[in-house]
Amino acid sequence: MDLDHQTRPPRRRRAPRRRQSRSHLRELPATITVEEAAELLSMSRSAAYRAVKRGEIRTFRLNGKIKVPTAPLLEMLGR
Repeated sequence: MDLDHQTRPPRRRRAPRRRQSRSHLRELPATITVEEAAELLSMSRSAAYRAVKRGEIRTFRLNGKIKVPTAPLLEMLGR
């Protein structure tokens, strides 16, 4: 068996991100997850967590989970 020519399974492609409408922004709950904030800010999940660590995205912990208050986030977005 020739190990030099091993084939790898094809890479999975991510589904394209859906753009959020302005009306959707008004319907956001008081807090969202870091992943949801990343989507709103059009950034990757890991970039959002780095921004949280640097203090660029305001967060707090609730029952051990990191939450992002939507009001300051919407101010960042100018909405």
